[in-house]
Amino acid sequence: MNTSNRWRDVAAQLCAQWRAEDGIDPRLEKRGRKTRSSLHQDRRICREAERILPLILASEAANPLLRDLRIVSVDLLDNGRLLHIVLTDVYGSDPDSQVEHALAGGQSWLRTELARNFHRKRMPLLSLEYVGGLSGKGVPCR
Repeated sequence: MNTSNRWRDVAAQLCAQWRAEDGIDPRLEKRGRKTRSSLHQDRRICREAERILPLILASEAANPLLRDLRIVSVDLLDNGRLLHIVLTDVYGSDPDSQVEHALAGGQSWLRTELARNFHRKRMPLLSLEYVGGLSGKGVPCR
């Protein structure tokens, strides 16, 4: 049996079996995976946002409701396109609707200030989530 016939037999056996990755271009399949350097960059962006955002809120926020907010968590979602920030109120005395309204109004301002401090070409979109006042419930605040 010559090599072309052997190759044809192997190819016929491979084509006879249906697999989950069949029909997917291998070049496109690798795009969804994150490399070590991109994961490091994601963590660095989150750490920077966690460090910079409390300073911006405490010193430059025009709305007094925003000055009392503390960061619970910062995550980079959607392949680095969305910076999800969870905030809480230190005292928990303000109504949730007022704080959420103030956050919605200051979202573009916060993104602008973060971009100015990050020194990046592209700044991810912000997704701000307010979880209410947690200081009286025994949960540590940052």
